[in-house]
Amino acid sequence: MSRLTRTALAAATLLALTACAGPPAWSDDNQLLEPQRDGVLVRTIPSPIPDAGMPVGFVVVRNKSRAYASSGVRYIEHTYQGQAGLGDVADFYRNSLPKDGWAIVSQRAQTDKAFGLTATKGSEQIDLMLTKGSSVVTVWLRIMNPAYGDFEARSQAPGSPASVP
Repeated sequence: MSRLTRTALAAATLLALTACAGPPAWSDDNQLLEPQRDGVLVRTIPSPIPDAGMPVGFVVVRNKSRAYASSGVRYIEHTYQGQAGLGDVADFYRNSLPKDGWAIVSQRAQTDKAFGLTATKGSEQIDLMLTKGSSVVTVWLRIMNPAYGDFEARSQAPGSPASVP
């Protein structure tokens, strides 16, 4: 087979695969996102937050995520992105958060573009918002202790520990 024929065959194969799977999708910080295969989402092991899982195939958007802890109190704000159905991601969190000890206290009406919920565990609260773009679902979650107010602003002081797990 000639070099030209092999190149044309490779290009045709790549084009056919792209047409079947759709164009590649990228996170806000330019990580390639793999499409979900069967609609059933499972937890990433290990998950960036042990008691609030992230679906397999999703990535942490590092420039939109942060975590602070002081004296046993944590403030976590994470953004994840992945290719999946919004309903599948909503179901993932509706099912996994109670298994991690969270009690869902409210849910916002789900549309084809957005979903949100609030859950509590002990003195902590988790707020979760899902939004759907053209092919990417963005998960924004915040875990905090409401009794401490704006812990994030106080943690921005010089010398405060800050990291994304």
